[in-house]
Amino acid sequence: MGERRSARPAQAWDQLDLLGPEHGVGARQGQGQPGPGGGGYLSGCTPPEVGQRALKKIAKKSWRMGHGGNGAPVDAREVALLDELDAMGLSRVMLQVAHAIGFDNFMAMWRILDSSYESIADNDSGIYIRLQRMAAYKRYQRNRFIEAMVAMGSSQPEIQRAVKRDLGEDVSDRHIWRLMAGGRVKP
Repeated sequence: MGERRSARPAQAWDQLDLLGPEHGVGARQGQGQPGPGGGGYLSGCTPPEVGQRALKKIAKKSWRMGHGGNGAPVDAREVALLDELDAMGLSRVMLQVAHAIGFDNFMAMWRILDSSYESIADNDSGIYIRLQRMAAYKRYQRNRFIEAMVAMGSSQPEIQRAVKRDLGEDVSDRHIWRLMAGGRVKP
């Protein structure tokens, strides 16, 4: 049989021994002294300006004082139930939603989402939903407004002025013409 690989000394290690300690990598670096400021890379980290706990405290303080998100006075039951959601570790955003719509409505929403197979994570650890931005709904409503004006027989300049006046948006001529054309709405 031939010679075993482990019987000869490895050449790579021999070559490293020829180099000085300043040429090592990782733990094989020389035993030189660290710089006066240490490694330095950790100094660049900054703590968040407002931590998650601080934001939760602000939200909790708001639901304990005065009125709920829907304008109704907050009762002791609602505060106790919202405190339970906070104690179980619900995220700040979900606590704000629960406060805005009320505990009972929040629980109804949670039940619906929890029973929907599309929103359950692959590892069954949470609920993930895709909710479009509010801007998408505003664009949709703006386009329905334009289409309604077209259906009433308004001209393109009248529509443009009305959108600016009533919705506070600048809409291009081209966008209005696109909504008027293509059989979407009869001009």
